[in-house]
This record gives sequence, structure tokens and C-alpha cells, in this order.
Amino acid sequence: MNRLRKAHIFWIHSKYYSGSKHAWNPKVAVADNSKARARDIARMERNRVHERCWDALGEVVRMAEGRHNLSLGRVHLKPWTLEKR
Repeated sequence: MNRLRKAHIFWIHSKYYSGSKHAWNPKVAVADNSKARARDIARMERNRVHERCWDALGEVVRMAEGRHNLSLGRVHLKPWTLEKR
């Protein structure tokens, strides 16, 4: 246990406290992130479209499973209950 404690103390002093801390520097100019922002907006829109398409398909699958008592790939588990002896 003593070795573990010493290794932890060594890590704190050598790696954690001596490492660079990412703090805001007011003298540094703010970078123009218009390309990154446009890329993020496009990714969010693609995700939204992807989600809408799969949600509609998932609803159709659930309706078919419920109507015909089928399982189209998902496992339906009954809720766990305490067995009485």
C-alpha cells in the first residue's frame, strides 16, 4: 500500500501539477471558426434526418410486431418479478 501511495504522490507532483493547465489567455486573439461551425451544423442536420428516418421505420416495425405477434430482431423481455415459493 505504501508503494501505491508513493506512486500516486509521484504522479501528482510530476505529471499533474507540472503539466500545462489550459486556462483562458485574454491576449490571444479568438480564431475564426466559421468552417468548423458550418461543419457542425451540417453534421447536426444529417443526424436529425437520419434520426427521423430510422424513427419512422422503427415505428412501422413495432406496429407489425404488435399486430402479428412477431419479433423482427429485437428481444422482448418480460419484467422481472419476485417468485413466490
